[in-house]
Order: sequence, then structure tokens, then C-alpha cells
Amino acid sequence: MTRLGTLCISTIFLSLVACSANPYAEKTIFTAGYSNSQIDSSTFDVRFDGGTKVSENNVWNFWIYRCAELTRSKGYRYFTLIDPTKVSDSGLPGWQMRNANYAPEFDGGFIKTGAHIVTYYLPGTSVTTWHSHAIVKMFSDEPPDGIFFAIDAQIVMDMLGNFVESRGQAPSPAKSDILAKSNIRVNFSPLRGT
Repeated sequence: MTRLGTLCISTIFLSLVACSANPYAEKTIFTAGYSNSQIDSSTFDVRFDGGTKVSENNVWNFWIYRCAELTRSKGYRYFTLIDPTKVSDSGLPGWQMRNANYAPEFDGGFIKTGAHIVTYYLPGTSVTTWHSHAIVKMFSDEPPDGIFFAIDAQIVMDMLGNFVESRGQAPSPAKSDILAKSNIRVNFSPLRGT
């Protein structure tokens, strides 16, 4: 391929990766955003893929908001997160014991999900994007014993509503504050992990 051809392809690729006008929108082939797929009636695989101008923190905020919004839209009140790397291809047997890991070294404590960074290297430049991903298990009533944490979806939506409506321009609460206030397990502290 000629240098001009490589330059044209690189320019088109960069334009497509960065072209999401509203970061909180359903993902398309040309834009960043959220996507979800149903596993069963109360379980969904939820992802948020950020564009080049969406920070790691904003990706997490949009993603947790989508988890809460989807929970409420399906008629549920609470949800927990399951690390997608701990789910087998055969489904979710024993999901109660497969919650997202407690990870005190990360801001937000117990939520260590499938968040990751992707860097694309192109001639003369690189493009970095952030991604968050987890399995969301929803509940109408308080979740059964064995669930280390359960999040009240409405509290998350209330706390992040202005942020999402502003397309990520309004200030957002700290991740640890969102998790501490929305967690209904009173005996669990995201800072201590107990």
C-alpha cells in the first residue's frame, strides 16, 4: 500500500473512532457508546466503549449509569456486577459466588470489572480509548445472601443524571461516593471491603 493510501485509511479510521457527538448513546459501527445483550430475563452483558475524547472516569460513569438505567427500564430496583472473566461459556452457574472482585487498590474499592484500555498505533500517532464491561444481575427485592454488594439503580441514576444529560460536561461525584451511597448492603464498606 502506498503512503498516501495508508494516510487516507488512517485519517478515516481516526475520524470514525472520534466521531461520537454524544458519548452517552447506543454504540454503532461508527460511534462509541453503550451496548448490552440479554443473557436471561434478569441478566445482561453491559459494555461501554469510549471514544478518543472520553476519559477513563467518564467511561466508568456512563457505564454504571447504563447498568442502572437498564435495571430500572426492565422493572428491577437493584443490581450487582459479575466480572465477565469469571463467567463460563455455559452460562452463569454459581453466579452468586462470582461477584466483581474486591480490589481496594482501585478507586471505588470492590468494583474491579472488565475495564480496560485499548491503544491503536497508526503511522505517526496513536489513539487511546477506554472501555468498561460487566455482567449485570438484576433484582426486584433485596438480593439473596451471598451477594457481597447490591446497588440501588435509582440512586446511581439520580447521582449521575446531570452528568449524563450534560454529555459528560457537568462534574460527577467520585466513584467511591457513588458506590458508597448506592450500595444497599449496610455491613459492606467499599473502602474497607467488609
